[in-house]
Amino acid sequence: MVGKRTIAVGLDGCSWNVLEPLLETGRLPNLAALRERGSSGVLESAVPFFTGPAWASIATGCSPASHGIYDFMMLRPDGKLSVAGQSDLRRPTYYHHLGRDGLRSVLVNLPLDQDGCEGAVIVNSWLTDDPARRLLPADRRERYEPLLRAYKTFPDDPSNLDELCGIESARFELARELFLHEEWEHFFVLFSSTDWLGHQGTGLFLGGDDGARASFLRLYEQLDSYIGWMLEREPEALVVVLSDHGQCEETSVLRVNAVLHELGLVSLEQSAPDDESPFFVDRRRKARRSIGIPNALGRYRSHRLVRPFALAAKKAIRRGLDIEVTRASRRVNFAASSAFSPTDASFAVYVRESASHEVERIREALLAVKLPDGRAAIDDVWTPEELYGEAVGDWPPTLLFSPALGVRPATALKDGAVSAPRVGGRGCHQRDGIVFVAGPDVAAGELGRSSIYDIAPTMLWAMGSAVPRGTDGRVLTEAFEPGFVSTHPLTETEPVPVEAGAPESSGNDEVERRLKALGYI
Repeated sequence: MVGKRTIAVGLDGCSWNVLEPLLETGRLPNLAALRERGSSGVLESAVPFFTGPAWASIATGCSPASHGIYDFMMLRPDGKLSVAGQSDLRRPTYYHHLGRDGLRSVLVNLPLDQDGCEGAVIVNSWLTDDPARRLLPADRRERYEPLLRAYKTFPDDPSNLDELCGIESARFELARELFLHEEWEHFFVLFSSTDWLGHQGTGLFLGGDDGARASFLRLYEQLDSYIGWMLEREPEALVVVLSDHGQCEETSVLRVNAVLHELGLVSLEQSAPDDESPFFVDRRRKARRSIGIPNALGRYRSHRLVRPFALAAKKAIRRGLDIEVTRASRRVNFAASSAFSPTDASFAVYVRESASHEVERIREALLAVKLPDGRAAIDDVWTPEELYGEAVGDWPPTLLFSPALGVRPATALKDGAVSAPRVGGRGCHQRDGIVFVAGPDVAAGELGRSSIYDIAPTMLWAMGSAVPRGTDGRVLTEAFEPGFVSTHPLTETEPVPVEAGAPESSGNDEVERRLKALGYI
């Protein structure tokens, strides 16, 4: 059958609780038009509903238990963490299938450390720290070198709106040139700053803060104009706008390893005292430099009577800081622990075989954790087999969990399993994202609730390609006019073989720094 050209635009971390009020302003005309003339609804994410595994699920049409990626940073059999890469995938992506069928793709900023794909031009995301693999294949780099020099994948300060807008401007400049000068049947671009800004201020936005509303509107207006530019140049394309998860207000922090520590299953690092280790000495030194005389006394600090009190207050703050740094340094020893959660983004507990008899006790303990308002901190806990019917990978999680709305899991081992956020008004991942499907032959109306696994098979089908067997998603035929559906029968094919095995990772320290700066781990 004759297939369509497709354009997929990702708005990372976008959800209807934020987008709906912005649409009502009338200042996002292109997104509003897509919603009016197409099908739209809620896109339910995977578990974990975090950027790394969720976008891998979108790309493969499969669950994390099937494609093998559960986190940004993969836990390896030796207990170390390294960046999730293309060779971690146990299922092929939709663009691998398109390449096999002779269809060409351009992909900008998909959150997976990629090595290349037949028929695809790839701009790697901020999970790739190697400049030599920023743009693939390598023979394209010289053509786009000036734009690559200006291209920045990650903000120095995620709270700086000017910087976020500048990053997306540079991303679009590069995407626009690829859009115009590469041959493609499928074009994908992900804008990450919607998620970064969401982490900084979704709670403020939902609470009616005018400054937060102005910030969100400014960023979304900019991205709306980029979408409009693409629609103007490809009016006959099938357009999918989607997010991998949504955001809500962060109301509580759940320290999973604290729960496991109370069960006697977590072991701590037994190295030199934390407050004397080079890492924490350097951390404390940097933190001390950032502490000035308290604001209330600062304006009078030169006064001979006030200055001694101001300096005393400054020393007290520093002493308190030493205590907090030492507490925060209680690090989990993965190799020695019977059970542990590796990162804030994993939504998982790994249990060693020697402690397999503890799995049910761990599940019960997690489900028993209560928030200050009496609600359960975790909605449910499953084994991968219970949740997805299978579990693959070199070391799959023993248990996966879904935190309650507004609860952010954390792995830092501090006193108590639940605490209030350090800063109010921030955002927290929720499972429900957004999806728009628009273009010729698309039916206007509400799409209802769909799964992120449905995106890959729907695009493959609409482009005239066969859908690989074993995909967890389905084709969203209800988004299309009946006449189009009746003349485009679904065909299936065997998945393109993928090479298994852990990649040789590079730049893990830098990627980990970026994840920590965003509050992801």
